[in-house]
Amino acid sequence: MTLDSTHNATRIPPQSGASFELKKGEVLRVTDPDGQQVSDLFAFKLGDLACSLFFGRSIDYASRLALTTGHHPSRFGSLCTAFEGHGVRLEQISTTFNIFMNAKVEPDGAVRALPPLSKAGDYIELQAQMDMVCALTACR
Repeated sequence: MTLDSTHNATRIPPQSGASFELKKGEVLRVTDPDGQQVSDLFAFKLGDLACSLFFGRSIDYASRLALTTGHHPSRFGSLCTAFEGHGVRLEQISTTFNIFMNAKVEPDGAVRALPPLSKAGDYIELQAQMDMVCALTACR
């Protein structure tokens, strides 16, 4: 995964994460350099870790209700590592914004994760509406 904020491009190695600060008005560009990758984004208000992005918990990390031995390294673990220098505790990280995720909702309401549809070079741009500290992962 590649992140670019204020023209400082950073490539995130597979199965890892990176943290960074965004100032209000800055644009974050997340690029899928190889295609069919997923990236998890989580953000806190800079200086107020009680204010965070929240999407509710998901089961897409391993298509299971609970992670067990053999499911790591995980994107959640990568987020925890990336946020270490910012004083973020693992219990403060809830479900992420899954960039490039391809989920199908079945007729019975079940959600199934499918291979991402993104192609090499696809990107998304997000503009910060407040000063934030963020972490972003690369799934593979």
